[in-house]
Amino acid sequence: MRKFLAVTLAVLALGLLGLAAEPGKIIIWADDTRAPVFEQIGAAYTEATGIPVEVIEVGFGDIRGQFTTAAPTGEGPAIIIGAHDWVGELVANGLLGEINLSEELAAKFDQVALEAFTYGALYGLPYAREGVALVYNKALVPAVGGRSGVATLLLTPDIAPGGE
Repeated sequence: MRKFLAVTLAVLALGLLGLAAEPGKIIIWADDTRAPVFEQIGAAYTEATGIPVEVIEVGFGDIRGQFTTAAPTGEGPAIIIGAHDWVGELVANGLLGEINLSEELAAKFDQVALEAFTYGALYGLPYAREGVALVYNKALVPAVGGRSGVATLLLTPDIAPGGE
């Protein structure tokens, strides 16, 4: 997986070095959870190419706003690690560049995940997916009539946990 991410970083870096705030260096902003992974990927990329990669830890809630401020002035990172739902705003503000993937490389990604980073064109590459689920506290939402507690919760409009 790390090798695949290093290839992904290489694809992104192809068009970024001339635009970097620090010429010849790739700067990545990532939050505290993702920064250690990208530091390892950056080190592998630097070893393979000789191009330095610096990962700067920025709070996830701060990345988009700081990027929106820094990017128009030519400052900030070449790459940000952020959510797919940022793409529309950042593209509308002229802050992201299109990514052109070969069919072979595009086939390595989940197509739904690629579509999430598409806003007329592809502007981001997914490196992870998360699943958001509805879970319930079985002590508060009992099974009724042979249905699970979650089915009861979803199918019975007048029930609320704790009888509220």
